[in-house]
Order: sequence, then C-alpha cells, then structure tokens
Amino acid sequence: MAKPRNPDERLADIPKAVKRAIGHHERGAFREAEQLYLAVLGKQPENFDALHFLGILRAQQGNPDVAVELISRAIEHDPQSADARSNLGNVFLQLGRYSDAIASYEKALEINPALPGALYSRGFALQELNRNGEAVASYDRAVALQPDHAPTLFNRGNALQELGRHEEAIASYDKALAIIPGDAGILNNRGTALLMLGRFDDAIASYDRALALRPDFPDALVNRGNALAEVNRLEEAVACYRRALQIDAGHTLALSGLGVVLAEQGKREEALECYDRILALDPNNAEARWMHAMVTLPIVVGPNEDTSAHRQQFSRELEDLSAWFRSSSADAADLIGQSQPFWLVYQEENNRELLAKYGTLCVNAMTRWQGTQNLPVTGNQPSRPMRDGPAGPLRVGIVSAHFHNHSVWICMVKGWLKQFDRDRIQPHLFYLGLRQDSETAWARSSSASFTQGARGLRQWVDAIREIRPDVLIYPEVGMNAMTTKLASLRLANLQVTSWGNPDTTGLPTLDYYLSAEAFEPPGAQENYTERLVALPRLGCRYTPLSIAPVEPDLARLGIDSSAPIFVCSGSPFKYTPRHDPVFIEIARRIGRCQFIFFTHERRELTEKLVRRLSLSFAQAGLNFPDYCKFLPWQTPSEFHGLMKRSDAYLDTFGFSGFTTAMQAIECGLPIVTMEGRFMRGRLASGILRTLGVDELVAGNESDYAALAERLAMDAKYRQLVRERIERSRDTLYDDVVPVQALQEFLIQTHQ
Repeated sequence: MAKPRNPDERLADIPKAVKRAIGHHERGAFREAEQLYLAVLGKQPENFDALHFLGILRAQQGNPDVAVELISRAIEHDPQSADARSNLGNVFLQLGRYSDAIASYEKALEINPALPGALYSRGFALQELNRNGEAVASYDRAVALQPDHAPTLFNRGNALQELGRHEEAIASYDKALAIIPGDAGILNNRGTALLMLGRFDDAIASYDRALALRPDFPDALVNRGNALAEVNRLEEAVACYRRALQIDAGHTLALSGLGVVLAEQGKREEALECYDRILALDPNNAEARWMHAMVTLPIVVGPNEDTSAHRQQFSRELEDLSAWFRSSSADAADLIGQSQPFWLVYQEENNRELLAKYGTLCVNAMTRWQGTQNLPVTGNQPSRPMRDGPAGPLRVGIVSAHFHNHSVWICMVKGWLKQFDRDRIQPHLFYLGLRQDSETAWARSSSASFTQGARGLRQWVDAIREIRPDVLIYPEVGMNAMTTKLASLRLANLQVTSWGNPDTTGLPTLDYYLSAEAFEPPGAQENYTERLVALPRLGCRYTPLSIAPVEPDLARLGIDSSAPIFVCSGSPFKYTPRHDPVFIEIARRIGRCQFIFFTHERRELTEKLVRRLSLSFAQAGLNFPDYCKFLPWQTPSEFHGLMKRSDAYLDTFGFSGFTTAMQAIECGLPIVTMEGRFMRGRLASGILRTLGVDELVAGNESDYAALAERLAMDAKYRQLVRERIERSRDTLYDDVVPVQALQEFLIQTHQ
C-alpha cells in the first residue's frame, strides 16, 4: 500500500506546482487549483503566476475585490505583463469600474498592441460609458486582429447603432451572422437597425428569423410589435406584446409598447392600465411616468367623455412629472417627443398654459442633456465672426421631417425656397425624415446644403452647429420626436416656428411664431408663448397641385348620384361630440343626402367615430347608414374626381383644413366653414375671405347647416359660387408677398 504524499512534496518544484494548479483551473477543478495556488503563495508570497491566476479564480468565484488586490500585487512584480493588466481590466469591468478597466486595458495594449481580447473588452467598457465612437475604433482594431470573432462584430454593430450609423451596424451584424447564422440575438438587433432606417418589412423579417430560432424570445417579440405598429398592423403588434407578456409578465418594454398601441387605437383606459402596471413594478420608470401623462389625452373623444376633465388631469400629471424629474437623476432626454400632447390641438380651447408647462419640461430635460454633452447650456450660440465688408447672406437653417410630398412642405417650405433671394438668404435644410420622393430631390437641389440620414440626437446637433445658422426655422413642432428635441435646445441666435402644427409650442427656446393675417383673430398673441408674426394674406406661397381628376364610379362606391353629396374628409380626431348635431340638422333639413367620410389608416379610430355618430343619429331617429358613408382612402386623382362631383366640402370645426380646402378651391368645390376661436380653426375661412366669398363662412352651427342646405338644394346658387371661385382662385396661388415679408422679417430681426 502506497504511503500518502506529503503535501510539501507538491511544492518541491514551484514552477511545476503552478503549472499543475493552472491545469486544475483550466479543467474547472477550482477547489484543487485554489489549494495549490494558496500552497505556492505560502512558500512564495510574491509568486507572480500564483497571484495572477488566483486573482482570476477569485473573480470567477464572485470575489472581484479580492481579485483586484491579488492581480495588482502580481503586476507590482511584473509591470510588463500585458495579460495581467488585461485581466485586471476584466475584473474592473466585472465591478462596473469602467474607467479603471479602460485604463488597465490601455496599459496592456501599450505593452502588446496585438491583444484582441483587450481591445474587445476595452470597446465594451467604452460603450458602457456611452463613448461609442471610441468603442467602434477599439472594435475595429480587434476585428483586424481576429476577423472571425462574432461577439466583437456584434458589439461593434451595437455601438454603431448608438451612433445612428445604422447601415454600418447592419453590415457588422451580417458579418457576425456569417460566422454564427443561428444567433437570435444578432438577428434581433439587426432588425432594430432596419427599423431605425424605416425599412419596416425587412425589420419584421429579421425578427421573424430570430423568433424561428427562439420562439420564446420576448425582446424580439416586443421589437417585432414595434415594427408592426410602424406599418399600422396594430392588432398584430398587440398580439406580439401580449405573447411577450405571457413569457415574462414583468417585461416593461412589452407593457410600454402595448400601452402605445392601445392609445393609438383609442383605448385610453387600457393604455393607462399598462403604465400603471409598469409603475407598480418599477416606480422609478421614467418612460412609464412620461407616457402615463401623455395618454391622459384621448385621441377620438367618446360620446360621454369630458375633455375639460382630461385637460385638468393632464395639467396635474405635467406638474407631478416636472416635480419628479427635478428630484430624480433620471435622464428625460430620450423621452422628449416620444409621445407628445398632439391631440390638444384638436380641442377648441386655449392650450397656451398647458403647452407652456409641457414646453418648460422639455427644455429643462434637454438643458440637462446639453450639460452631459459638453455643449453650452445657457445663452445663445456665438454669432458668426465679424468680417470686413458685407456679411453675406443670412444663413437660415430649416429643420423638418417633412421634406417630401407632405402638407408642411407643399404649403409652406417649398414656397419659401422658391422665393428667397439667394443674395440675402442662404437656406440650409436638415431633413430628419427618411422618405424620398421627387419633392425631396427638388428640396436638395434648391438648398445651399441638404443634410439627411438616420442620425442620433448628438449627430443632428453637431450637423446643425457645423453650419452655424444665424436663424433656425422649425416649420412644425409636435409631430416628430427629433424635431421636438432639437427645438428644445438653443442652437441659433434666432429660433422660429410656424403653423405646420397650428398651435403654440410652449417651448421657451422658440422666439417667434410665423402665422398669417388671414388666419388670426383679434388679440391672438394671447394664444402663443412665442411672439406672433402675422405675415400678409395667407402667409405662404402656395402652388396648385394640378392633379388630373378621375371620374368616380359612384355606384361602385355605394354613393347615390341622385342625392346631395357632402365631402367630409377630416381625420376621426377632427370631429368632436360637440359638433355632431350639425350633421343631424343638415340631414333633417335636406332629407336624403350623403356625408362622405374616409376610413383612417388606424381602423380603430374610425370605428370609434362610427359608433359615436351612429348613436347620435339613432337618438335623433335617423338611420346612420342612410346618410353616412365611409370610403377607403382615395388616391389624389380619385379624391379630386370625387370633389368635382360633390355639392360641397364640409370643413371641420375647431381645426380647419388648409390643404383640403385649397384642393376644394382648385376643384371649384364650394366650402362650408365656420370661423373658429383660434388660428387652427380659421384656415378655410381665411382662404374664403381672401378669395372674396365671405358668405361661405357661417357665423354659427345653425347658419352652417343652412348654408349646406342651400348649396345642396339650390343648383343655380351652387353653380354661381363655383364660377366665382374659379374666376378668383388664381389670386391665392404663388403669392410672393408673404415670403418677401418673411425674408425682411428674418433679416431685420437678426440684425
């Protein structure tokens, strides 16, 4: 029988003992390795390898603080060990001490620049500190040394995403997938890059591939729901979120996404429940607090809903939200614009007080963000350097997500670019959107510079600051998240907004509001936090669309050609319960007639309006389907053909239509409108008064119904009105006076 080995015999040859310990360590025999490392250190307390590898072992055992002490002692004895310094960086990474980790990796790389592991981990630490540009550079060096390391390519893609360089991120993900095709995580993040580029169908396909590999992958389900919501496949999006919640009932992103879609469907109470559930799980969830406040405002008002109660609740929630952010370290910058009080504009009330609270909240959040970015946080941007002789043209930056076939472009910005004197105004366009069409190409060719692409906030700020505009114009604020973020910053000495979203912004960073004399009531300044500038007449240079109409097949559309036809083309949220009785009165006055509405892309909103109007007609003893038709959305040619065949266009109350009214004028279609209390309710009436057909502007709801009746029943009068419109409408088109006035205002105000 062999005698037991004397433990000291293991240490007769220390290098061999260390080698055996490392062998145990590599095989996962941690207990044996630990005993042998400790035995060696008992003999040689400063043995480099024992200190180094015992430190690694302690980190693996969950004792990173001890690991730092041991590896640091090892480095004292061999300061030139790149591996030890790299492993010390790994322990700092484990502790969340990212700056210390980066410093340790950099010392390792000074000794040995060819350490792909140190470069990879350094990139990760840089990402954690939001130093994504440096992280990409570190990953690039790692990839050059080890091209087939999929985790490096994956993390590189993530860093590129944070920088807004989504095309490059996709290329990096694709290289990683070529190495490991079955990685659902890479496919998920690749889908998100595609989503950010507006390639929604491709994003959904990438998420589908991820879910085919991992059906119970809640993050991929949530992201797929987000992509489906972008293409208005809302029911499918809801199914994705609910499936994710079946897998993980506490998945806050699934609850948040579900809340957004339910709100868009007009299911306000259910949406609020989602955010209540998030806050029950995490009372410090800033996004849920933000969304809870915004969702208090309904999109389409139900028959028994009190908008004043919603407004009061929204005011309280804004105050609570502001107080919470003041006492919290939470960063609200990402939330600005994510959901906005857009629906206030459709309520015929003065929104100045509410939007001032909201605007102050936005500006405070973005000011805090500026402070984290080493950007000036107070005062204006420095003016351009003084130079000898004439200063040159005024650099005017125009920031919008709508430089394409969109009403903001067609009605406003295009006319500015047509008319500006390039010797005096130099326009620089910053296109926040992704859609491209012929109008985008014209915008690009008509500007001194045209900046476009999927960028993050800091990248957009840098792009604007590089141009150093004297003036920044935001044609609309409130319809695009990035626009609101940028407008909440001070990036130019003079900052201006306009009526692309026809209400005050409430933002203290915006100095002036461009409106029109034809649209503003007396005392209108009281409606704005900005200083009001009422440009002459319609305030814009509008060019007719010149669309060739298509003769409608009324029978196929279910329209009775023998009964009066009224076009009612407003979105569901433009119709409020307060004015539903007008349709009843018109129907009673005329008898057989047809109100032609159009189905919104969010079907649920249309259904809510249908339910409300059906109830109103039923209570009046009228059969709703006999009077109201909801048609699919028409092409421009089909819509113009229908307007030419109709008897009148019934303008919406409180929020009038400008683009539709101008199209009606182009088609010679009489308009019935009523002047609202605010600019947004006076667009069509401003057009008609400028045209000289004031009698089409009703003084009250009863007059509105009587005017609709006369146009429907008196063919001679209707034809007379058509002829007057057709004779005078050219006076509305390509009016250069408002843009000349705008140009003089910008130059003089800047001076």
